Order: sequence, then C-alpha cells, then structure tokens
Amino acid sequence: MAVNIAHLSLEDLKLQDYPEERKKRWREEHGLLEDLLKTMVDPQFNDFYMNLKTLIPTHIRRRMREESAILYKNEIDKICAEQGFGLKVVFDV
Repeated sequence: MAVNIAHLSLEDLKLQDYPEERKKRWREEHGLLEDLLKTMVDPQFNDFYMNLKTLIPTHIRRRMREESAILYKNEIDKICAEQGFGLKVVFDV
C-alpha cells in the first residue's frame, strides 16, 4: 500500500510559513502522518494492517526528504511493534 504523506500533523502544517491558501490546499490534497497512525491503532482496521505486507509512505509531488523518511519510519515502526503488525516500511528516498 502506498500512502501520500506531506506533514507529520496538522500542528506541523500550521507552523509552516505558507500562505493560508497553500495550507488549505495541503490539508485537502495531502496526507498527514498522524492520520495514518490513528488508523493503525483503530480496531476496525486491525485485520487490514495485520495482513498488510508492505507500506510505502511517499510524497506524490516531490521526493521525500531523508530526515522525514526516518522520522516517519520510526513512528510507523513503533505502532507496528505495539499492535503486532509485521509489515515492512519502504521509502523511495
């Protein structure tokens, strides 16, 4: 599964020095890591993540920064360990 992630959280996006219209577009067009993590701990998605083999966080408009990839991987791996998911997290950096 590939997931478009542009920012860590809504708070992270709010702190960016972007015009308000750009922030609004990003909220509408890009994913947030916090949203993905919320689904990973939601019991109704447990079977989906338990059976998922590979998760590919990406940024569809540009290559993800290596620092972001490391941070995202650490957060996703932490939830996987807590929930017992065996999926592999792969980036295209």
